[in-house]
Amino acid sequence: MQVDENKAVWDGKYHWADQGDEWSEPWGGVANHWYGSILPRILPFVPVQRMVEIACGQGRITQFLKELTREYIGIDLSEQCIETCRSRFRDNAHMTFAVNDGKSLEAVPDGYADLVFSFDSLVHVDPETMSAYVHQLPRVLSDEGVAILHHSNVGAYDELIKKIRRVPKLYGGFIRLGLLEKSYYWRDPLASARSVAEAADAAGLHCVAQELVRWRESRIYCDAFTVIARKNSRWAKSATRIWRNPDFSREAANLARIASHYRGA
Repeated sequence: MQVDENKAVWDGKYHWADQGDEWSEPWGGVANHWYGSILPRILPFVPVQRMVEIACGQGRITQFLKELTREYIGIDLSEQCIETCRSRFRDNAHMTFAVNDGKSLEAVPDGYADLVFSFDSLVHVDPETMSAYVHQLPRVLSDEGVAILHHSNVGAYDELIKKIRRVPKLYGGFIRLGLLEKSYYWRDPLASARSVAEAADAAGLHCVAQELVRWRESRIYCDAFTVIARKNSRWAKSATRIWRNPDFSREAANLARIASHYRGA
C-alpha cells in the first residue's frame, strides 16, 4: 500500500480496540509470540545501547523491546499510535516517540542505532517505501548496527500471479483450492525479499540474511525477515544466507497449543 493508504487505515479506519494484540492470537497471545517466535530471531543482536523501532503501532512489541536497550526511539506515521505509546510508556524515561511521514527516519540522529527493528508493519508498504527506509540506514546505523525488517515478499510471485489472472477460470480455481489468495493479509503485492536486498546493495549495505515464511494459511512465501548491516561490520562476513522456512505457521500453532494446554483453556 502507498503511504497515504496506510495512514488512512492505521490513523482512522482501524479500531485498535486491543492495541494490536489480536494479531498475536495465532501464537496464543503476545507473550508467546514474543518469547517463542520474535526473540529467538533477534537474540544474536540484543541487548543494545540504542534502538529504533519503525512503525511501533500501539506498543505490542515495544513493551518487550524496551527491556533490551538503554535508549529507544519509536517511529510511526499514525499520530494516534504515537500518542498511545507516549501515554502507555510515560514512566520509561529512556523512550521517545515521533510521528513521521511514513518513510522518513529524520527523528533519528546520525549513527544512533545499534538495532533498527520493525515487525508486522512494513509488510503493508510498497517497494518505494521500503527502499526509502533502507537508504536511510547508512546514516542512522552505528558502525556495528543491524536492521531487522519484516516485509512483504508477495512481489516475488508477481509475474506468476499476473499470468494466472489472465485465465479467469484458472485463477478462480487456484483461489478456491487455497493455492492463491486475493489479499495475502494486506501484504503489498510488489515488495519482495529481492527488492529489499537490492535496495540494501544500492545503499552500500550488506544483506546478511533473509528468512522467507508462509503467513498463516498462505501457500506461498509471502513474508520475509531481512537482516541488513554495514559491509565492513562483523555481521557481513559471508554471502547472504537465505532460508525458505515452511514451518513458520506450524511454529505459531504449536506455541498456541502449549499455551492452551498449560492454561487449561
